[in-house]
Amino acid sequence: MVATARMMLIAGYEPTGSFISNAVFSLLSRPDQLELPRKDPELAGRGLEELLRHAGPGILVVRFANEDVEIGPVQIRAGDQVLLDMDAAHSDPAHFTDGERLDLTRDSGMHLQFGHGIHYCIGAPLARVEGQIALESLVRRFPGLRLSVPASEISHSKNPFIRSLTALPVEFEAQRPEG
Repeated sequence: MVATARMMLIAGYEPTGSFISNAVFSLLSRPDQLELPRKDPELAGRGLEELLRHAGPGILVVRFANEDVEIGPVQIRAGDQVLLDMDAAHSDPAHFTDGERLDLTRDSGMHLQFGHGIHYCIGAPLARVEGQIALESLVRRFPGLRLSVPASEISHSKNPFIRSLTALPVEFEAQRPEG
């Protein structure tokens, strides 16, 4: 029980924190997309699935084939290890038109960021709520939030399985409290 609780804590922290910073970076580096939830704060919640698809923390997933399968010219045998590329899946033109582009108005409900089937993330509902609250709060409370360095200077960690930023330098003007 303790090992399971520890795993859940760690599994729920790093990917969610990485997702929030990735999502904020994606929005701040695309002013046209950032303007959408600023005009319609509810879009921060509705656009969450698109941000998960486009800027989610999962990069590569390892699985093992249960049975022999042929995919195109490739034969995968039962027991073979398979490395799944989430970015390729999330930009598949059969499912996402112009998949390389962030579009908060897109219906991205088919993304695989939380897995699928028996591998579906048990913490997905909590991660969605955390992401939605964080993004809605940032858009509402910091209307002038912006990157303090050019987007090209933002670097990512070298972890091949989790997309995360090494830092996200931002700036904003102080707001006077209302009241």
